[in-house]
Amino acid sequence: GYGRRNPAPLGLLLFQFFWYYAKAFDFRKDVACIRLGKVLSKGEKGWTRRNNMDRHLVCIEDPFNTEHDLGRTASRDTALLLKNEFRRAHHMLQQGKSLHEILEPV
Repeated sequence: GYGRRNPAPLGLLLFQFFWYYAKAFDFRKDVACIRLGKVLSKGEKGWTRRNNMDRHLVCIEDPFNTEHDLGRTASRDTALLLKNEFRRAHHMLQQGKSLHEILEPV
């Protein structure tokens, strides 16, 4: 069903997005592939080791240049911050907080 119109309410899609990246996505092994609408492995992309400044801690395949990792320059601190923000947003949505509250600076 990738690419088909999704009838789910926007709020549910947002909740599922934060749930997925907070709980299911394995940042140690996974690559987000927007082009195919699925997760690839770092192994199949060859993104398992640091290469110069490319760290591959948060891997997002560039849909226009599939050899390019959009998250390749994220530091350990940035990767941890991103993961914590996914967890925080998911937790807040579970508590019934509004999008406005979630987007407030911490």
